[in-house]
Amino acid sequence: GKVTLVRSGYDGMNEIRLDSSPFLFVDVSPLYQNAGVLLPPVGATVTVHGTVRWDESHADFELLPVDYIAQ
Repeated sequence: GKVTLVRSGYDGMNEIRLDSSPFLFVDVSPLYQNAGVLLPPVGATVTVHGTVRWDESHADFELLPVDYIAQ
């Protein structure tokens, strides 16, 4: 998908929003970022590999954990 938002979450996670329909939040833990998962810039088209799950507390889909992001 196309990256429409990159931000630091309140919980220390880095959030990436993809324009998929419905949209998908990608949560990148600092642990994974330190292991080489690079955050893409807004506007980039990426393929994200990891586990998609329903986040009940936010009532949306998220991808967590992220194995890697291909640009």
